[in-house]
Amino acid sequence: MKILETALSLFRSRGFDKVTIDDICEATGIVKSTFYYHYKSKEQLIGDYVSIIDDISSEQIALVLMENTFVKQIWALFEIYLDFADKLGPDLVKQFLISNLNDYKSAIAPRDLKHYEVYINLIDKAQKIGQINNPTPAKELAETCICLADGIYILWAIESGQYSLLETCRQAINHLLLPAEGYKL
Repeated sequence: MKILETALSLFRSRGFDKVTIDDICEATGIVKSTFYYHYKSKEQLIGDYVSIIDDISSEQIALVLMENTFVKQIWALFEIYLDFADKLGPDLVKQFLISNLNDYKSAIAPRDLKHYEVYINLIDKAQKIGQINNPTPAKELAETCICLADGIYILWAIESGQYSLLETCRQAINHLLLPAEGYKL
């Protein structure tokens, strides 16, 4: 974990392209063979870090479920993923996307998300009790919400974080779900 944390710190301060494996090894106090024992490349290191996000803890899920409406629970789940990307920053998100396109390793497709079914169930429940007015089947609506958030997240990275990732996604998901009065995000 020390290699990963040190590399991320260097990437954030200098930029991904300006950090070499030698820099990571020197800052971590390891030799290159140790780096290569754990990672094949800087790109794999980023991919491994991003894959951590899919391992949402039980505590985080408990916090999501403590929200008082299904609409807020849906948003709280999105917020976990989006906060992670926001903290990672647009430069490292770009590197993850490039790595993912070159060698499909990590989830960005809705069905690949570990908690995909949670989105579907929350949307279904929200629709059944009238918190969401969009009549699209829950599975299709969940996929569309995730794709919408992915699109915003990708453009945010391409545009070097020129807008608030969280606020833009919140507004877009609000427009898509069509929450009933009193349930808007």
